[in-house]
Amino acid sequence: MNNKTAFFIGLILHLFFIWTRIKIFPFKDFGCINKDCTSIVVADIPISIIYLAFSDPILILFSSILGSLLWGLYFFLIYKLFYKLFPY
Repeated sequence: MNNKTAFFIGLILHLFFIWTRIKIFPFKDFGCINKDCTSIVVADIPISIIYLAFSDPILILFSSILGSLLWGLYFFLIYKLFYKLFPY
């Protein structure tokens, strides 16, 4: 595994996490499964302060972009840490 792979694993896991917490169909009722999107906001805690006050569709969009980048960064840093602790 390399740095890019670790980043993309984090990014894909976050997108899957969001996909399991939103309702897509019918499209007029697009939004979070629960009323206030707390699970998505908590998952992106440091950066979710930026988009906390937005409506559900905007919150989901920002979380899909910024939160996925954040999770990719987390996985990248965790990979680097484990590589330093346990080199192969």
